Amino acid sequence: RDGELRGALGTGTGESFPLAPLTETRFNIPGTGFFFDFQPAGRATVLRSFADAAQTGTFNRVEPTTLTSAQLRAYAGVYASAELDAEWAIAEHGTGLVIRRLGNGDTTVEPIAADVFTTIGDYMTFSRDARGAITGFTLFASGARGLRFERLDNRAN
Repeated sequence: RDGELRGALGTGTGESFPLAPLTETRFNIPGTGFFFDFQPAGRATVLRSFADAAQTGTFNRVEPTTLTSAQLRAYAGVYASAELDAEWAIAEHGTGLVIRRLGNGDTTVEPIAADVFTTIGDYMTFSRDARGAITGFTLFASGARGLRFERLDNRAN
């Protein structure tokens, strides 16, 4: 942004921070021991994160995805979490999906990769069976890592 490389936590929908170049492929968060290494040089396909000398993560580049209305409808349905003892309804909404939960306002989620949707730093990954039918999703959010929801309805995808 404005000629400066910036980073953001989660899926990048929140506040961002500047990244200072150390080499052609390595950037640091100024004033910290955190840095990122992009490989290969040019159009990177892999990002590795470090805290001081310890590698903390490896991330593969994904290309932005746009889904058709028919593709979005395949995700629509009712999902339940045994851990939360809750059911969420998911419906097509514009270019993404909307989550409807009892006692909460609707939450819009947008696709970022195949079977991956995001909202404000949280994300959810949908799973499929051998036939390609959507069977549920796993939620990754602040305070909730790997929270599983199983699809309840048997509508055809």
